Amino acid sequence: MTDGNVPVRDAGDLLRRARRLGDLSQRELAARAEVSARVVSRIESGETTAPRLDTLLSLVGAAGCHLALRPGLPGDVAEPGPAATDRAGRQFPAHLDVRPVDRFGAWWGDWPFLSTRVEKIWHRAPRQRPDNTFDLARWRRDVRRAAGERPDGYARGDDGPAATRRRQMTHDPDLRTADAEIADLVVAESERQRDCVRLIASENYVSRAVLEATGTMLTNKYSEGYAGKRYYEGQQVIDQVETLAVERAKALFGVEHANVQPYSGSPANLAVFLAFLDPGDTVMGMALPAGGHLTHGWSVSATGKWFRAVQYGVRKETGRVDMDDVRDLALAERPKVIFCGGTAIPRTIDFPAFAEIAREVGAVLVADIAHIAGLVAGGAHPSPVGHADVISTTTHKTLRGPRGAMLMSTAEHAKALDKAVFPGLQGGPHNHTTAAIAVALKEAAQPEFRTYAQAIVDNAKALAEGLTSRGFDLVSGGTDNHLLLVDLTTKEIPGKQAAKALDRAGIELNYNSVPFDPRKPFDPSGIRIGTAAVTSRGMTTADMDTVAGWIDQVVEAEKAGDAAAAEKVAGEVRELTRRYPTPGLPG
Repeated sequence: MTDGNVPVRDAGDLLRRARRLGDLSQRELAARAEVSARVVSRIESGETTAPRLDTLLSLVGAAGCHLALRPGLPGDVAEPGPAATDRAGRQFPAHLDVRPVDRFGAWWGDWPFLSTRVEKIWHRAPRQRPDNTFDLARWRRDVRRAAGERPDGYARGDDGPAATRRRQMTHDPDLRTADAEIADLVVAESERQRDCVRLIASENYVSRAVLEATGTMLTNKYSEGYAGKRYYEGQQVIDQVETLAVERAKALFGVEHANVQPYSGSPANLAVFLAFLDPGDTVMGMALPAGGHLTHGWSVSATGKWFRAVQYGVRKETGRVDMDDVRDLALAERPKVIFCGGTAIPRTIDFPAFAEIAREVGAVLVADIAHIAGLVAGGAHPSPVGHADVISTTTHKTLRGPRGAMLMSTAEHAKALDKAVFPGLQGGPHNHTTAAIAVALKEAAQPEFRTYAQAIVDNAKALAEGLTSRGFDLVSGGTDNHLLLVDLTTKEIPGKQAAKALDRAGIELNYNSVPFDPRKPFDPSGIRIGTAAVTSRGMTTADMDTVAGWIDQVVEAEKAGDAAAAEKVAGEVRELTRRYPTPGLPG
């Protein structure tokens, strides 16, 4: 029997190793599970010798016979069944629960003042009731007394609450032990993401490496300032992490400056306002119903309340931006900042044309590429570099990174942007997110990422063709990127109703306003679709026609009140998703 690559001499040896619970491979977990079964079998059959039993139990502490072999197993101490007896004639509960920590949430063996007492404690067996069960509550009180604690759980000689606080601070249970409710919800969400076709345009699956980086101890460190210029000590490692992320962003996108600290896309855009505008100054962006973003000056956003915002839109006949209209508006309003890009734009953004207009009116051009950053990095969409003064992006959409953001710019604007992010808007950056951004940027620099980016676009075009052939009306008539905007007016069903019906069938997307939408934003006429997540799972253009067929079936069934049809589609969705692994998720 081996634990990973290191031979395990016996169960006691394994238990001693189990005290260093950390990142365990699947093989290590399987090894620990196998040994745990052997140990339980030996104890229940009475084959364990008295010295070995004492050794085993002393390692895990006096708490209901918990054997700690591996993390993540659910359950608690069950009411014991018939007693097991070791060769010295001592009885103890036969039901053993395999857990990483004891019932009180800590390894007793890690507390030096208990190390010499635990061996003696285990010579006392729990009292057996007439019905062949054990009074475990009384037994635990006895164990606490023998260990030098008061019956109420506080150490003798200590004030109770203070001792409890000290124990709580040193306990380090895993998530399931500490909070089973949250652990169950995490598992449920993992299963949901695994079993459905995820078509939300602003979502993706991160890689296992990005997920691991996001969950590191880097979250423990506070780091106000920038690399080499922090307001807190102990930044030797963090500075290297952030520098790596910055240098990788500059290399991947070909920019002169990058700031990887913005918490998300909205704070990043707000930093642009702080860097280049005063309250009341004019900013120009795409109208939200036309496909723009809230933070480009829309009226309900702070960017629309504190600044004078003007919006351009799309032509009703084409669903596309008319650059002559944009130029006319810019010349009339003379904005200091112009935003291009948005959240529901299915067509290629004409960065050179926007840059020419910005130069003509003396405005700073900001390209918000949050949705298409991965496509730009992978060469599947033209780059704004060389045209836009500032580039704003999130990192969690087509770029396949964590929930974060970046601001990139020419060297001329670096200082203003950095001051706007910190100290202008934020305190310390989220270092675990910075590390995960660095990992995602390295992944995006690999040759295979270009193949992935093009596959996203190919899948979107195939899905657009499949929907169009089934009578769906696509805004602008199709797509050039990862995104489709579908107007359901001709299908005679609201976007919200359709989206919820599709969700019940395992097809996840969002309802969305369309240009010139007569309906309210919370119950609009359209749905928005993106292909980044399904492409990350390995789905191909052949699958997209199947997905288009399902969307058509569910929409028609919802109109007819046919709930059974949606259930049928849900089963077919699960069959499809089983063929494609989910990056970063088990199974």
